[in-house]
Amino acid sequence: TFFGEVPVGTNAISVAANTAHLAYTHFLIYTRSSFVEQTFPTAHLIVDTSSSVSGIIFVDKDLDAAELGGQVTWLPPASVDRVDAYMVYFSTHEFGATRSKVGSVTSFEILEMSFPSETPLAENTHIIIYTQSVLVEQTTPVASALSDTSSVVSEIIFQDYDLDEGHVGGRLLWQPPIEHDQVIDYLVYLAGPLLFSQ
Repeated sequence: TFFGEVPVGTNAISVAANTAHLAYTHFLIYTRSSFVEQTFPTAHLIVDTSSSVSGIIFVDKDLDAAELGGQVTWLPPASVDRVDAYMVYFSTHEFGATRSKVGSVTSFEILEMSFPSETPLAENTHIIIYTQSVLVEQTTPVASALSDTSSVVSEIIFQDYDLDEGHVGGRLLWQPPIEHDQVIDYLVYLAGPLLFSQ
């Protein structure tokens, strides 16, 4: 199949990103005179580079429902020769149909990215990572399902044993969250009725 033609003195031709090579295995380069095209071309094997990350791990350190925060890590592609950056997104689909950029890592040696707590989960279901070369971002990402950690205590009990008005004293008890892997301690505050209600 004819691919293109360039004049003498131009020793290169651009191959656009995402050019499907189908069943073709080689580029053939013929020279041509004003009389005839060369009979035996020079052949170059097409090496289709594929560089995708693997092993995406995200642990939600934001303990509120519908909010995310923490660090995502991944394993590098088998070959990073042409990897220029990693592009990290939240997405509503594993193939990135609707996505919002979390950020980019511009070194193929860095295999992690942090994002702040209280990042809205919104409708996102996956974290997806694309590799990017100097030419283009890869079209098919690697995805990992998001797991939103919600660690809320329950069954709070307090009985006031201080019998003076305006003073409280006693033992405050609660049941720990069902999801408690990321909980390192409990912070207890006093609050007015308008500040927080359940």
